[in-house]
Amino acid sequence: MVLTPLPPTYVSQILNGEISVEVTSKKHIPLLLELGARRGWILRNHFILHYEGDAQLAPLLDALRQMGVAFLSVPHGWPPSAIFDLLREKGLLVGECTRVTFTENGPQVISHSDQ
Repeated sequence: MVLTPLPPTYVSQILNGEISVEVTSKKHIPLLLELGARRGWILRNHFILHYEGDAQLAPLLDALRQMGVAFLSVPHGWPPSAIFDLLREKGLLVGECTRVTFTENGPQVISHSDQ
């Protein structure tokens, strides 16, 4: 586990055919655009990738992981890190992802998945 003062670029949500990415490093913007991402309507650092089904989702998540993008991890619901794990269990992804958890009073905690 590593503590960092600034959050990494991270996947904040995967829902209804959309992957939401919060960008904190400008180096990720051209790479996201190459994947077909579009800027969000309100926040300039918010990008959205569209997908249909696990067969399209898995390669996008793999590309994001290879770019160094983290996946939000929270103890309830279906956060992006849990969806990554589920696709790995289905054999659609290989390798680990970096997870980010926002703490109440301090920096974000970044860790790698165990598998």
